[in-house]
Amino acid sequence: MGNQLFERFLGSKFEHSDPLVRAKAYATGTVDEDTLSAALANETAPQVLQAVVTKSQDVGAILAHTNSASAVAPSARARLVALTELADGKDSAVWKQVFERAITEQWPELPQLVEGIRSDSGFEHVAQGALLASATVAPDLLTPALLENLVTHSHSSPVRQAAARLITDPQTLENCCREIKDKDKSVYRDVKTRLDAHKERERARALAVTLEAACTELDQTTIVAQPESIATVTARLQKLEDQVGEISAGGEGLEEVTSLEACFSTINAQVKDRIAAAREVLTTRRELQSTLSALARTADSTDTATADHEQVERLRALWKELPDSSDLETRRFNDQADSVAGALLERQNNLDVSAALSEQLDVWERTTNPRDPEKARKHIDSKWESFEKPRDEALLAPLKHRYELVCEALHIKEQQHQQKRSENSEALVALLDEFKAAVSNGDLKLATSCHAKLKHRLNTELLETRVRKQAEADLKHAQPQLDEYRKWRHFGTIQARENLIGEANKLVTDPPASPNKVAEQVKQLRESWKKLDQGDGRSSSTQWETFSELLKQAYKPAKKHFKNLSKERKTNEKLKREIIRTLEELHANTDWQNPEWPEVCQIDKDARLQWQKTGVVDYKVRKELDQAFSQATVNLDAAMHDERDREVRRRERLIAQLQKEKSEGDIRSVAESAKRMQRNWRPTVQADRKTEQRLWTEFRTVCDEVFKQLKEEAKAEKEAWHAEADQRRSACDALEALLKEAPGTDDRALNLARGQAEEIRKDWRKRSTIPKAVFHKLERRFNDAMKAYQQRARQIRRHHEARRQDHLEQMAQLCQQAEQLAVETAPDAQQRAELQAAWSAGAEHMGGSAAKMLISRYSRAEQAMDGSEQHRQAIERSFEKNLRKREQLCLLGELIADLPSPPDYADQRMQLQVERLKNALEGGVGEKRQELQGLITQWFELGGVAAPHWQQLQERFSRIREAASQ
Repeated sequence: MGNQLFERFLGSKFEHSDPLVRAKAYATGTVDEDTLSAALANETAPQVLQAVVTKSQDVGAILAHTNSASAVAPSARARLVALTELADGKDSAVWKQVFERAITEQWPELPQLVEGIRSDSGFEHVAQGALLASATVAPDLLTPALLENLVTHSHSSPVRQAAARLITDPQTLENCCREIKDKDKSVYRDVKTRLDAHKERERARALAVTLEAACTELDQTTIVAQPESIATVTARLQKLEDQVGEISAGGEGLEEVTSLEACFSTINAQVKDRIAAAREVLTTRRELQSTLSALARTADSTDTATADHEQVERLRALWKELPDSSDLETRRFNDQADSVAGALLERQNNLDVSAALSEQLDVWERTTNPRDPEKARKHIDSKWESFEKPRDEALLAPLKHRYELVCEALHIKEQQHQQKRSENSEALVALLDEFKAAVSNGDLKLATSCHAKLKHRLNTELLETRVRKQAEADLKHAQPQLDEYRKWRHFGTIQARENLIGEANKLVTDPPASPNKVAEQVKQLRESWKKLDQGDGRSSSTQWETFSELLKQAYKPAKKHFKNLSKERKTNEKLKREIIRTLEELHANTDWQNPEWPEVCQIDKDARLQWQKTGVVDYKVRKELDQAFSQATVNLDAAMHDERDREVRRRERLIAQLQKEKSEGDIRSVAESAKRMQRNWRPTVQADRKTEQRLWTEFRTVCDEVFKQLKEEAKAEKEAWHAEADQRRSACDALEALLKEAPGTDDRALNLARGQAEEIRKDWRKRSTIPKAVFHKLERRFNDAMKAYQQRARQIRRHHEARRQDHLEQMAQLCQQAEQLAVETAPDAQQRAELQAAWSAGAEHMGGSAAKMLISRYSRAEQAMDGSEQHRQAIERSFEKNLRKREQLCLLGELIADLPSPPDYADQRMQLQVERLKNALEGGVGEKRQELQGLITQWFELGGVAAPHWQQLQERFSRIREAASQ
């Protein structure tokens, strides 16, 4: 009881609002581990957490409070150190988290954690983690003796492996290897591998010292620019590089290897540079020898002997500057250089002589038309013999050929001069005879012309001396007579000038309508006046001034017109320059990576059209403007070339696609594709006119073929649907004829007509489609005829059904009478005979389930009338049951037909109405007339009732039949 009170007291303390009270309760009370774990998870007060941590053994919960942000972190870490001394409750996974947190956050308590758990072999992973943590944080704890003891005596393989990986002392490794060989093969292989690696590193350390000395020796080796020396040093360097690479792979991290690598890196670069320098000297020496040999081969034929001689001297100087050259090589090189230099000097002398002789030949060749070719040829012969000739036949041969050509040309000129002199002399004699004849005949105009021609030929042409002297004498002799003729002609030219003045005056008073004709006539008058001046000398100043003034007056309107034309040409020039500027700006300002093609093409098209409409410009700038416009259009065409080609290819693909669809696809879809392609035909950039016409012609040809084929198919379809429409009209005619010939009351004829109508309906549904307008009209006609026929058929069926029900009602009445007679006293024989006769007359026309029921009723009634007490009692017993059924049928029929029921049946009708409403909600109520017909059929299938009830039920049933027939 006391303990319970104490626990109840503590429980209240644990829930106290004061943290100090709760902390004291945890510290002094006996608390289970679950409560402590819950407190560690939920409490926030530092005092309470401090008390809980010191008592809890939940390592995971304590670990959550070891972070630096927690106020109880030191206490939590101290509690974990204390828990390591406990033998029970250790969870290796949780303690692994503890050591990971301790190592990551560098806890000060980590050495104590390691000390408390490192020797515990029951938890291998924790012990292994403790060893690794000790090596990281407290390496002094792990002495070689301790590690050797762990490897050789620990029962945990992970602990042995972890301890073995921490051993670095070679002697300890060797002792462990010897002791553990037969105990743990895995640890043995690990220790043996590490021991072998240590020995290998020691060997690498010793070899590194040796190789470093070899590197120093190689660095001090002298490299001579000779092939043997270079090959030897290169081989030594390659061998040393291979050895250094091998030792670097096995001795990584060793100080001696690192020093060797640094030393070899430095020496390697220096030795390679020295080898490269020696090779460069060797290569340069060989190049000098090769160049000198090439100069020696061309010394006798070069055209640049002076430059080649200077190059020889430069090669000689370069050779002297090269180091490590042997005396034999130097002597051979100098001898070859001297030989080449001498040959080049000889070659230069021949070139100088050849050049001087060539210059003289150039002078002779330019003298193509001397006045005396024979004298010139003799002078050249003498000069040629006196000139110095080159001793090189290759240089002298072309010069001799040129000399011979000059001499031959002068010889030809000499022959041509002689022939020309003879021809000119003959022509001069003929012209002189013509001049003499003109003077003798008084033809001043011809004489003056011949005189001028004779003077010109005497001064300019080559003539024979004899002919020249004769011509000069004849001209001197005819000069006085010629002067006399000129005096007489002067008087005739005065009148001619007066006539020209009169024509000029007429041009002023009555000018032509066209300014061009005015300008042309002014020009002709000036030329006529000029001819008079040429023949008779200049006119008087008065006549010339009068003539000139009249021409100025006549030309003034034309001048104004031509001035306006000049202004128009200037305007046209400005317009054309503006067009060119527009095209240039369009090309410069357009982003050709993403251009607005419609705008660019429209500007280009408008500019070209405006250029064509713009009139002429001055001929001085016409060529310049045409070239500028052509260049601007060429630049635009080049910029639009790719897009133009793409558009051409796109439309060619459209044509090919349309042709393919035309040959493979449906013509209607092909026609739609053609229309869509026509809408998409317009290109962003038009091609040249010829290409555009070709593409459009090809496209229109394919489109025309498509539309023609579509038209033909449409025509065929139209003919087909016309035929289909005729078939549908025939179906309508047949249905309407069937309606007119509808049978009366013959069941067989009715069934036959029904079959014909159904065949017409099936045929109608199988027909192909026709245009909607025609189809709707025929469909309406067909539906109207079908509805009329169906209505007529329903009327006939209802009439037949009414006749059948009347007959059944008569037969049911006979059954009712027979049953009434059966249950009464012995029936009268005459009544029975009449009843039997009526039954026999009507029985043969009955059919269906109701007929079977009536026949069964009447047969049972006959047996009862024959004296069968069993059948009579059965009939009497069925009266009550049939009464209930017939009353139920009447009530249901009145409810369906919405007829009034007797007041006594109000409750039953209400109950039945509720039940039907429920069935209607569940979808269990059929069509009104169909239900009534079903009730009528059931009515005839029921047996008789007592006589007092029959009349009332029959009246109610008659009203139901009347409602069903409507």
